[in-house]
Amino acid sequence: MRVDYSILASEVAVPTGMNLSIAHAVSHSDLARFSLYDFDQQAYTIAPIEYLEAGEIESRVKQLILLIIDPLLSKLPQALKPLPLLISIPHTLNQSKMLDWLEQQAFSQYISKITICYSAGIEVLQQCTGSLDSCDVTMCVCVDSVLENVESLAEQGEVLGKETPWGVIPGEGAAGIVMGKGGTIRQLKIGCESTMSYVDYDWKSDDRRGCLRLARKAKEWVKNIDAIHSDMVNLRSHTEDLGFALSVLPNPSSVTSTNEWWGTIGSASVLATLSSFQCLPNHIQSGLVYLFDQHHARALIKLERPE
Repeated sequence: MRVDYSILASEVAVPTGMNLSIAHAVSHSDLARFSLYDFDQQAYTIAPIEYLEAGEIESRVKQLILLIIDPLLSKLPQALKPLPLLISIPHTLNQSKMLDWLEQQAFSQYISKITICYSAGIEVLQQCTGSLDSCDVTMCVCVDSVLENVESLAEQGEVLGKETPWGVIPGEGAAGIVMGKGGTIRQLKIGCESTMSYVDYDWKSDDRRGCLRLARKAKEWVKNIDAIHSDMVNLRSHTEDLGFALSVLPNPSSVTSTNEWWGTIGSASVLATLSSFQCLPNHIQSGLVYLFDQHHARALIKLERPE
């Protein structure tokens, strides 16, 4: 459906860098981005974050949260603080303990309300936009680690390796955005990174036609597209799903897969892929973002540069 949201700030902390500019630069350089993981006499490609202090997943998640929230707040004018925070964390972590920790951090003085969930990335995005019905601006952060499940994924043949070229690159990371009502942001004359003019969801894409249905519904609103970004992986269900959709778009172009930039980072990939729009050259004025998640959900978003 047609919407009017402004993305005021975005940030990522991923295997290729602790912020968006570094992550993008490293992902397009000749530097080695990924590592090998030996399991069951096979070598698999993984994407660990080497700049984090070693520790259990709870410690690493907390480090990632700090790398996202502090920079996001620094990009906002004082008039927009405090603002609510929606944060998605891995299922293995305790929500109550995480809430206690968040409330003790220095940045909590700029947060009016904290909501913690275990939702997948697309569900978090829907909750984020839905929250703008009751507030003007909100912050949304997702932290996840596919790397924690590398061995179980390898046993299922789903990790990139010599014998499984369709597999994913298990990684870890976080991403966040600050989103506001477009009309309010313009009225306050506050600059934004991009505007979201269209968003739609398909929750039952196990038939590999979800992206196609989204494209057909959006044809009136997706004309003159300069770029397409997606967090699809090499799984056949993803490539077929998006392939069918590209066939009906008015000017289909090549698709940039952000998973090739920094690995597969689970629920965090949705917001990281939205953030990646800031890395496009200035002459690109609009783009589509196709989002996937682990539960057969798909989302289609149109982003535009502010006038």
